[in-house]
Amino acid sequence: MKVVFVEPETSGNIGALARVMSNFGEKELILINPQCKVETGETIARAKHAYEIVKNARRLNNLEEVKKETNQMIGTTGKIPDNYNWKRTYLTPVQLRENIKETKGERALILGREGKGLTNEELEKCDVVAHIPTDKDYPIMNITHAATVFLYEIDKANKEIGEEQKKTEGSKEKEKLFEYIDNIIDKLEEIKKPKETKEITRRVLNKSFMKKKESYALINLFKEIKKELE
Repeated sequence: MKVVFVEPETSGNIGALARVMSNFGEKELILINPQCKVETGETIARAKHAYEIVKNARRLNNLEEVKKETNQMIGTTGKIPDNYNWKRTYLTPVQLRENIKETKGERALILGREGKGLTNEELEKCDVVAHIPTDKDYPIMNITHAATVFLYEIDKANKEIGEEQKKTEGSKEKEKLFEYIDNIIDKLEEIKKPKETKEITRRVLNKSFMKKKESYALINLFKEIKKELE
């Protein structure tokens, strides 16, 4: 995922953002028209070991260039515009996580200026806009603090997607294993209750947390047993 910082005003925040990105495994930083020196002593001090992200950061002129590279631009805002013509649904960080789980493709998290955030025009270019519900008396968060919240939820979404994929892969392997076991049970006349035996076998194996290597080992075992019975 791309993390885009629009017109950053302080080098320290660029460094701090790089560090937060590194915390959640993100490496691609894009700076839109920086308003400050990017590589400074303060940047290094705030980035710590994530300074490589700053050194590798790309610089673009506007969000149109980012849009050409992505399938989904996620805009962020500290406060919801009060323009009565503004027709936009704002996602909380948790809702953003669910949105990410339902969509595919290259994404970009768009972070605005420290002083005034993204403009309405820039937000309109985004596919979705996320907002962190904060106290109404002090609603605006530091840019890197807000980034931490969003990146945490995005990272969580990616991990949940990964777990779902693992479950899907594991279920396919188990079904193949069950296929061999069922075939063997059907061939063994000594088993008086084949249907019940199949159900018990499924219950036992479904309780296990087999690794892919273990699944394939069992599949090969029962495959060979099936051959011997044919």
